[in-house]
Amino acid sequence: MGKKDLIEELKKIPEIIYEDPYGRHVGLASGCVSNFYIDVKRACGYPETLNAICDALYENLDKRTTCVVAGGYGGTPAVYLAGKYNLKLTLLRMERKQHGKSSLIEGWAGFIEGYVLTKDDKASFIDDVWTTGGSLRKMIKAIRPSEAEIVGCNVVVRRGEGNLDDLGIPVKHLLVTEDLL
Repeated sequence: MGKKDLIEELKKIPEIIYEDPYGRHVGLASGCVSNFYIDVKRACGYPETLNAICDALYENLDKRTTCVVAGGYGGTPAVYLAGKYNLKLTLLRMERKQHGKSSLIEGWAGFIEGYVLTKDDKASFIDDVWTTGGSLRKMIKAIRPSEAEIVGCNVVVRRGEGNLDDLGIPVKHLLVTEDLL
């Protein structure tokens, strides 16, 4: 499925682009506000669309990748990607959950579920929407103590500018905001 087909698939999903009917601004995870919200998470309810996203993300992945890393619901495509392409999966949360065993690894800046990265891994990060890069920066900081090599970050929609050049990590995206508006 090409880029044009992926755009059409995403546009079929109700409210993938949310604009408040009263013209109010919507808060974003970055702390920014906008007059619209791109809700790629909705694609998780549509198997054909989710598969198309996973295939496109896989095409963009550095082929040395041994593990995909994601955080929150925005990283949901990583779960499917890992299963479909037989990659290890690390899920991060930045806040301690109030139940269970609170999987904080000593020295790490976040709590993990799934695979615990090692210095032998090549990690690729997955996120749904890039606005400022703040979420990816937090995830990168969280896994640094593992000493895994970070080979790239991959996002479905690039909404904002900026980069991770100061960290030496390439960021790839499937679509930009204008593709969906």
